[in-house]
Amino acid sequence: MHALIASPQQRTYLVARPGVRRGIQLPAAQYEELASAGAADALIPEWLVKAAREAWELDLAGRPMRGNIIVRPRTRLNYSRTTWELNKGCNFSCIH
Repeated sequence: MHALIASPQQRTYLVARPGVRRGIQLPAAQYEELASAGAADALIPEWLVKAAREAWELDLAGRPMRGNIIVRPRTRLNYSRTTWELNKGCNFSCIH
């Protein structure tokens, strides 16, 4: 499972950690940097390493983008995306 998900959300850009309510809001330039780094399978940018450490006590230092961060693309109609993960421990009694 990926450690983080970066995604456009209407007119903002967010980084979320699966299973955690707290997120990080990004400027458009940093979202674009993540999208480029993900496409090139570069290392996670230092500014995100620092932000993830501060927000979630998560150490991403020296890790590649691939396998660690999903960068969701912008959509033509500006839709937001979300993911639900079901596992063997799911009791299917979610309120949604």
